[in-house]
Amino acid sequence: VLKKTAPDVEYGKTYEFSVWFNAKNMVDKSTYPHLTIQTRNSAGAYANGATTKREYFYDSYLNKDKGWYKLTALYTVPEYQEGYDIKSVVVTLNVAGDAIGYFDDASFKLVSEKGGYTLRNLKTTVGESSITVEYDVTNHFTEYGGTVIYAFYDADGRFIKFEKETASFDSLHITKTFDKVDFANVKVFVWDSLGGLVPYSNMIE
Repeated sequence: VLKKTAPDVEYGKTYEFSVWFNAKNMVDKSTYPHLTIQTRNSAGAYANGATTKREYFYDSYLNKDKGWYKLTALYTVPEYQEGYDIKSVVVTLNVAGDAIGYFDDASFKLVSEKGGYTLRNLKTTVGESSITVEYDVTNHFTEYGGTVIYAFYDADGRFIKFEKETASFDSLHITKTFDKVDFANVKVFVWDSLGGLVPYSNMIE
């Protein structure tokens, strides 16, 4: 059992809780981890009127040969009501049955009201056979996923081609290399998808 406390949470705010888990010693599919999320008051007792959320990860046994993977759950603290005294959120990781698992690096973060990503500091380097695109990104933790678009244009502003990838940023500084093309300008931005075309970021060029 693992416990993690998020102190000084705010009414009505949504938090993301996560823990890295390794299920390699699980004995069968009935042994799976789950996160239990509850709010507590300033005295350390469970807060009146608060809800309990349990996030079950039933596929853990099927993934046991993949090594470490991340368990994640979202929890929204109830809006303030008379009699509420919410001070913190406690997340407990339990493993069902007689399973043995390993866990590490439990964390929590506020899901920001500002969504999407902020891109900045675009730089391009042209080699003999490739183009390297570099930029910095800030993830505001609201819009998960999306599609990064790298759009190339000629000197007259005509579109030449684009490259795309899933917006899964594991670093603040991004470096991508593409096959060389004769271009004058490149624009980088994040959409929800090529189908929805909802902007998840600003555009840099």
